[in-house]
Amino acid sequence: MTKKVNITFGVLIALIILFSITSFGSENNKDEKGNKTISEEFRQDCLKTLTILEIVISNKSLYTDDERRIIREFSETKYTPYEEEFKYPVLKTSRKYFSKINHKNLDDPKNDLLVNELLGELDNYRKELQKM
Repeated sequence: MTKKVNITFGVLIALIILFSITSFGSENNKDEKGNKTISEEFRQDCLKTLTILEIVISNKSLYTDDERRIIREFSETKYTPYEEEFKYPVLKTSRKYFSKINHKNLDDPKNDLLVNELLGELDNYRKELQKM
């Protein structure tokens, strides 16, 4: 029984240390002025995703297999908490598009309103990303 408790305690300590190291690294994503920063990897992944979404939404179309793979990889990649906060609304725009677009009647005037709204959101995300 004592041996099992010692092993469990050791695993617990290892997990605490691992969590501390990963948390410490993600909280230090700040520049010299204390502003939060993002990694170049996140910036490039997000820009690719925004470009794909802009093309798909403006054409009222669907993802190609390659585009779907890129979006899925962006969605599944774990970034810093700050980057994750930014990623969520970008992906939410994609979900909103596919849930509200009328693919049976692409000429539906509501589609044009939706497209304009979503392209505006994507433009705002792109501008915000450029400031980071």
